[in-house]
Amino acid sequence: MQWYGAYPDWMNEVNTYDATAQQQIIGYIVGFLTHKTNGNPDPTPFTIVWSDGPKSISRTANTIEIVGYPQPPTAAELKNKKP
Repeated sequence: MQWYGAYPDWMNEVNTYDATAQQQIIGYIVGFLTHKTNGNPDPTPFTIVWSDGPKSISRTANTIEIVGYPQPPTAAELKNKKP
């Protein structure tokens, strides 16, 4: 499974996010991937969700929520764009 699914180019487009948002997202991802339990590597599976509203980045136990920033297109949207 690709961790950005149908639209891996989102990793390049995230550069349009402000520097603070980029650092928050990176920090959360690193935290999930480098999590340890009893000193042993134990990466935490996580999801990223986007929603509308005033710009903010937050996390819960296993989710990063990106609010007010562009989101990657859905697989259906990508399929409709193909010539």
